[in-house]
Amino acid sequence: MKTKSLLFVCGALLTGCTVYAPMQPTVATLSRAGQLETSASVQLSGRVEAGALYSPLAHVLVAGSGTYRPHLSGGDSTFFSTRQWEAGAGTYYPVLGRADASSAGKRAE
Repeated sequence: MKTKSLLFVCGALLTGCTVYAPMQPTVATLSRAGQLETSASVQLSGRVEAGALYSPLAHVLVAGSGTYRPHLSGGDSTFFSTRQWEAGAGTYYPVLGRADASSAGKRAE
């Protein structure tokens, strides 16, 4: 009985609380090599996000983004700060099958 009580107390002391803070998803609208896309946002909680996508070669992209929110001592009892980053690489293909999706609405003459 003593062992179970000790395990319960140790387990209770070692627990914590974590809040999942997702970053805004990156959606590529690139259609050809050499294009760069950037984004930035500020949220009401004081969190700042920024990201970039770049296409060094046709159908290849590299991406990076990050978010930061310092602990703001505003007198409340909550503690929420975040420092996250992500990097990635991938491929893309225009949905309409053209090299330049912006010319999709033009008629061929």
